[in-house]
Order: sequence, then structure tokens, then C-alpha cells
Amino acid sequence: MAGLCEGGSEPPGSVKASKCQLRCFDAFSSEQKTQIISRINECDNKNDQDSYLQCLIQYHAVERHRSRNKTTESTQKPKTYSYEYYVKVSGETVKVCKTAYINLHSVSKKRVERLQKLLVQDKLPKDQRGRSAGSRHNVIPGDICLSIHDFIKSIPVLEMHYSDTKKYYFSSNLNMKILHNMFITKNPQSEVKYDFFVRYMHENFNIWFGQPVAKRKIKREDRIYTPEEYETLIRSPRQKNNFRVINLETEDILKFKSWWPNHYKRNVTSVCYYGSKTKFSLLKGGCNADLPDKQAYSEPVPINRKKLDDVKKILQYIPDEHKPFYDTICQWPAKDGEDKDG
Repeated sequence: MAGLCEGGSEPPGSVKASKCQLRCFDAFSSEQKTQIISRINECDNKNDQDSYLQCLIQYHAVERHRSRNKTTESTQKPKTYSYEYYVKVSGETVKVCKTAYINLHSVSKKRVERLQKLLVQDKLPKDQRGRSAGSRHNVIPGDICLSIHDFIKSIPVLEMHYSDTKKYYFSSNLNMKILHNMFITKNPQSEVKYDFFVRYMHENFNIWFGQPVAKRKIKREDRIYTPEEYETLIRSPRQKNNFRVINLETEDILKFKSWWPNHYKRNVTSVCYYGSKTKFSLLKGGCNADLPDKQAYSEPVPINRKKLDDVKKILQYIPDEHKPFYDTICQWPAKDGEDKDG
């Protein structure tokens, strides 16, 4: 899709109008400048724009070269061609300087130099963006972008409540990977990569993904007193009860501290090289990295005495049906001093 320009704007790489010695740019009225730039914007694509711009450039070979100083002779090449630039306004073709040509058409100096080079070679300009293999600056065709846009707009969204600004989010059953697969299934002829799909969505939409039902339900709860209540809340949103919840007990914690030195090296060392890449190994030779079979703790882990005191202070606010859980905690062995984890 051809980019839209504004009359008199200065794109990156353009020459400022104030440097034009003949003041060609100032010779045109605001209405004429708008007419000139509107002609560019009416083109369907970049190829049409470049063809139109190239028709407004003429060239001829330099008949006599100036003598050059020895200091500049080695750094500057002799000028081979001279160029003349024109603009079309009100049905007339008017000759202007290069500076005015660039600014009136709102194009870059680099783009004009490319058109000059193709003109000398007797070639028509052709948009090469997105055609070079492995290019990181490939251009996705406009119809593909439009299909992505329409697809995202077709997905139902919900409005987020309790927010200062309007925010929308997709169902919690969706994520970016699922959306991309849905788009490819709907548009099998498209070869849109996942990275571009994600970037396009972030740049053009402000839509979030909803939290899982279990997480939203937990947030709605005013107070949760025991791990069993968490288990019930996680299981309840799904009618099929397809969540598996495992309560971690003391005996489930395995002892890795004395296990890992027998299987892994303390410091990593490189094993072999693959060109510029190096492969590192942590495992010791001839060892199988099976999980340890010893328990880390044979009895409840001592709790900081100050933390136990805090638990005892809130016992008066705990409902009677949940007090046995906290009474068990208060029976745990205590220790003095600060915990390492803060």
C-alpha cells in the first residue's frame, strides 16, 4: 500500500526548503502544494508513485567537466549526468530545483537518487520491498494486513469492569498462539508468521486476554483461610472437574542439596564447538540424572517465633471451623532469629 504524505512535510532524508537558493518551494501557494501532494496520494501503490515521479525527471550527459583540485580528485568522482526536475500543477509542468522537488512531493533524497539511477539505466521503478530472501524489513502486503485486522475484529470481546478507561479482553480460553492458528486455518493461502501476527495485534489493538475462570473466582473471594478452600475454588469452575490439584506435604519435598553434587558439576565446562556456537555440559559423565529418593525434611520445618506470634494474634478473627488448621501451625517448633528468605 502506498504511504500517504502531507504537502510540505519533510520526510526522513529530505532536504529542508530553507536551503533552496532559488526559493522554488516558496513560489507555490498552499493550494498548489496540496494539489501536488494529492496527485502522489492518488496512486494505488508505490510502483505507480515512483513511475509518476520518474517522469518528472530528465537527464543529460555532462559535456564539459570542471577541473578539480588534487585534494578532492581522489575522493569525489566526476559528475556524469545532470538532472532537471519538474512538478505538475494546474495542468502545467514547472521546472524546479531538486530541493523543491523533494519537498513538494514529500519524498526522501535517497528515493529520488534511486529513481535517477533507474532512469539512466532505462528501467522502470519496481518495488523490491519484501522480496529479498531473509530480509528483516520485508513488507507484508496491505491485503494481508487487512485480513488480519478483520479477523481480530471478528473475535468476540468482553468489556473490562472496574477500570477508569474502557478496556476489552478475549475469552480466557484463547491465547495468542490459538488466535494465530485460527487465522491460518481461516486463511490457508496466507503465510503470516506468528511473530508478525503478534506485533500487528499489539500495534493496532488494545485487547487483553481474560484470566482463567479459576483465577477470577479466587479474586472474587473476600477471604480464604485454608489450602482446602483453594482446592475447592480451583475445581469448581469446571463442570468436568478436569483440574488436578495436589496438596504439597512435608514428605513430598525431596532432598536435592546432597544429591546434585553426585550428578552435576559445580562449574559448567564447554564440551565441543559448532562453528561460532559452544555446547556446555553440567552432567557428570556416566551418570543418570534421576530424581532424589530421600526426603528433605523428616519433621515440620521450624517457623520463626515472631511469625508464630503473629499467627496467634489473628486467631481471634478466624472462624471456628478453620481454627484447627491454625492450631496445628501454632504447635510447630519455633526458632529465634531472622529467616534467610526475609
